[in-house]
Amino acid sequence: MRIIHRVLLPEWAFQSHDKKEIESNIKEYLQRYPDYLFVREENGFAICERT
Repeated sequence: MRIIHRVLLPEWAFQSHDKKEIESNIKEYLQRYPDYLFVREENGFAICERT
């Protein structure tokens, strides 16, 4: 069963012009949520699956 959660991302996660660096910042932030697996970013939220 897939359980989808939205996690509000901080502004600092988007303070880069490189898409790969932004994704890296998001994954770094999500380390604070150990049971969440990053799927995509959408409108300032990380869309995650909960394991």
